[in-house]
Amino acid sequence: MVYAERVLPNSIEAEEGVIGSLLLDGEMTGKMHDLEARDFFHEPCRRCYEVCEELQKRNDVIDQLTVANELARRGQLADIGGNGYLNSLIAALPTSLHAEGYADIVRRLSVFRGFIEAASELAALGYGQGEVEESLRRGEALLGKLRDRAAVGGLTTLRMLLDKFLEEMAGAVLPEPMGQRKAAVPTGLGDMDQLLGGLHAGELVIVAARPTVGKSALVVNIARNAAAQGARVGIVSLEMSNDQVRDRMLASETGIDTHRLRLHLYSDDETRRLVQTAGKLSDLEVYMDERVMQTVKGIASWARQIRERGQLDLLVVDYLQLIQGTSGRAQDRVQEVTQISRELKMLARSLGIPLLVCSQLNRQVEGRANHRPMLSDLRDSGSIEQDADVVMFIHREELYTTPEQWEVTHPETPYPSGVAEIIVAKHRNGPVGSLWLRFNGRLARFEDLPMGVDGDGVVTGR
Repeated sequence: MVYAERVLPNSIEAEEGVIGSLLLDGEMTGKMHDLEARDFFHEPCRRCYEVCEELQKRNDVIDQLTVANELARRGQLADIGGNGYLNSLIAALPTSLHAEGYADIVRRLSVFRGFIEAASELAALGYGQGEVEESLRRGEALLGKLRDRAAVGGLTTLRMLLDKFLEEMAGAVLPEPMGQRKAAVPTGLGDMDQLLGGLHAGELVIVAARPTVGKSALVVNIARNAAAQGARVGIVSLEMSNDQVRDRMLASETGIDTHRLRLHLYSDDETRRLVQTAGKLSDLEVYMDERVMQTVKGIASWARQIRERGQLDLLVVDYLQLIQGTSGRAQDRVQEVTQISRELKMLARSLGIPLLVCSQLNRQVEGRANHRPMLSDLRDSGSIEQDADVVMFIHREELYTTPEQWEVTHPETPYPSGVAEIIVAKHRNGPVGSLWLRFNGRLARFEDLPMGVDGDGVVTGR
């Protein structure tokens, strides 16, 4: 092949510019836009960046001394040229202000090298002449990985999704969006805002439950409510597609269930209601990302893209256990989740916004006589409890108790059909307690109930 004799795309100046910038200012690691060690073509730069990533994960200072010490500990300092090489990187760089530009060059050239590598693998599939369907599957997987790697963002707004929905119906023209920043982001649920005081900057807020209990519905409701109050919201949905998130918002607003929305089964009156609601929701500044195989670093890069367009007030991630780790070893999943939860907390602090994250619970909940979740039920890692500022559980007794059983044990209390207890089990900066919401699964909607909590987390009735 002609390109086999050519030098692969690379820029040693840009790579050394990135490393020199990090040695001058270690805080620049947060602005590397999804850059990874594999993006570096030159071995000394790649090893230095691997060390910077490790120091960042440990929350250690990044400078020439710490990088040199870590390289020496790994037995790699001499291989890259010793302290003299690190000195030369700093001496050649007067400032770290252009670090992001250098990083973009490194990443772009890495993508181009990926094209060449993918072409070689596709050629091998062609020459191999194996099963056509299997070869196509492998080829599509190769191209899919390359597409995800090449796409720094893929910003999709709720407006775009609603435009698509309306085009299928009538092609309505929608008004311009709005956006106002709030000091504390409201959840739009009165008792929750009373207990938490809203969602606060730099906090990691975990919403945990077993599957099908409603955690995705709750965070989407909160995202919509916050956006309606003028917040700019980002939603990273690793479980649902963007269209599914859009349909949940439409169902919650219009009272038309998601199944009928998906099949376009609605009356003329409901059609008018959908058009009006879509117009109203289009005013909300909500950005969505549905890419799978996301890492915390990828989520951070996507969130910073939104910030480049203006303020970001709330980031929602659904859900934690679907975030990819970096070790690639399944047996280290507990350690990976530990690292992921710490990185999420660091991301909330670095962005200066609340980070609302769904989490699964382990199966121990199902095996107990009392099915109300506890902090020890958080799946895969105790570090989630440690890193989170707020941990909320969703408990619905109707999933575990029949009306007949409830009548025997609670003869004077109505059966809790459609009632969700939100258990605030951890609140680093305030009280804990329980509050109750009405949950309509058909519409994926949570609403306030006339029960709540007082300032000390004590349950009250109204």
